[in-house]
Amino acid sequence: MKKRIKWENVGYLLVLITSLSVIIHDFYKLALEPFFTGNLTSLTLFGLITLGLSFYLAGKSYDRLFQ
Repeated sequence: MKKRIKWENVGYLLVLITSLSVIIHDFYKLALEPFFTGNLTSLTLFGLITLGLSFYLAGKSYDRLFQ
C-alpha cells in the first residue's frame, strides 16, 4: 500500500521551521550576542514586526499541523 504525501502539511512544516529559526535567531541576537561581544543590541521596528509575524505564523502552522 502506497502512502501519499500531504503537500499542504509539508508547506505548514516549512513555515513552522522557518518561523522558529527566526525566533531563535532574534533571541540569540538580543540575549546572547551582547554577552559574548560586549556590544548591546536592540530591536528595530522591522525586527519587532518580523518577530511578531513569526510568532503568529508559528502558532497558526502548529495549530494546523497538530489539531
